This record gives sequence, structure tokens and C-alpha cells, in this order.
Amino acid sequence: MFTLKKALTVITLTASLFVLSPAAHAQASSGFWSRFQSWWDQVVAHYHAKQGDEGGRAVPELDPGAAGSALLLVVGGVAYIASRRREDEEVA
Repeated sequence: MFTLKKALTVITLTASLFVLSPAAHAQASSGFWSRFQSWWDQVVAHYHAKQGDEGGRAVPELDPGAAGSALLLVVGGVAYIASRRREDEEVA
């Protein structure tokens, strides 16, 4: 029987594997993403101009691979705990 726990585990596992997968590097010269990138560059340039050179803050970056690994570790831990509980319920 396909339960909600199994569905949630499969969805989370799929999402974490998607985060871990390598990204394709394609250059687009036109289209939505090109316009979005140029708009975003303008927003960032405006922000940096308002902040000045000394106004920036150091923010730690979370690598997508590290985020995917952490998510996969959490999902694996939850799946392990769920399987242990299921075994304990079957024994009792």
C-alpha cells in the first residue's frame, strides 16, 4: 500500500537528488532568461551603488551540492527512523 509517508519520502528524495545533479551551463542570447539576467544585473548594480564599496556584508554561501547532501541526509535519517518504528510495531 502506498502511504503518505512513502509518497513524502519519494518526493523529498527526488528533490534532493535534483539539487545534487549537476547544472547544465548554456548561454542564451535571447529570450526570457536573458532579459531576466540583464534586469537582475541592473538590480544588483543599483544595490551595490547604494551600498558603496564599504557597505557590503559577508554572507556565507551554501553550495547546492552541500544543500542537496544535507537534504538527502535528513531524508535518509527520517526513512531509517520510520523503518525502525515499523519493525518495532510489527514485533509488538
